[in-house]
Amino acid sequence: MDGGKVRLRKEEGEGSHWLDYKAVRLHGSYYGAFFLDIQALINYVNSQSLSSY
Repeated sequence: MDGGKVRLRKEEGEGSHWLDYKAVRLHGSYYGAFFLDIQALINYVNSQSLSSY
């Protein structure tokens, strides 16, 4: 699991702001990322089948 910041830009001349996101990598190749919704990330991870290795 990892996370970071994403910059949301507005119309020219208006300020921008930074918000948090969380992402997860499963089975070595598939990524899921969720913005402002930790419960969706938890549900996504819990819905994935377990790897055989």
